[in-house]
Amino acid sequence: MHSAENMPVLDDVHPEEDPAAPARPREPNAVVRLWCAALAVVVAAGAVAEIGADRDALAAVGFVAVLAIITAVDLEQMRVPNRIVLPAAAVAFLWQLAFHRGDLGEVALAGLGACFVFLVAFVATRGAVGMGDAKLALLIGIVLGSDVVTALFFATLAGAVGAVAILVRRGSEARKAPMPYAPFLAAGAVIALLVGSSSPLLH
Repeated sequence: MHSAENMPVLDDVHPEEDPAAPARPREPNAVVRLWCAALAVVVAAGAVAEIGADRDALAAVGFVAVLAIITAVDLEQMRVPNRIVLPAAAVAFLWQLAFHRGDLGEVALAGLGACFVFLVAFVATRGAVGMGDAKLALLIGIVLGSDVVTALFFATLAGAVGAVAILVRRGSEARKAPMPYAPFLAAGAVIALLVGSSSPLLH
């Protein structure tokens, strides 16, 4: 698992090329972006149906859109961009402050707690878990409140399944290969948003 900030993803070095020469950055992937956009539309529709047509539905749609963008970037570039996740976290906190002030302590604790979990993982794994994942966990906690526990559970489950699938496909050499983790965090977040009950957006 690795979504370290500013870590470039490089193309495979071809045998005829100099291995010492810097490889080219990966080009944007239209298929990845289309899939992320399509899934975001489906999830956003589900969130609106769950929440109802009010201002919090708008916040949920924005949250899903941010998750989709971050997922696409992480799949393409193996990083969670600060210019997206940090402003999104700030806006989410201001939204909770403006419309769900009574839940402010819960969402702040949830965000900081989720972020702390990934900071510990970052230190424990010597960077195998990226700082970008910690920032994304902060955002998810601020939006979902105590439902972040559900989000992290499903993210961990999905990540484990993904890791096993990669190991089966690529063998032991895949153990040292970085794996984008933001897609799993995003998947856990949308599941928690749709099936949870504690997020301030749901009441």
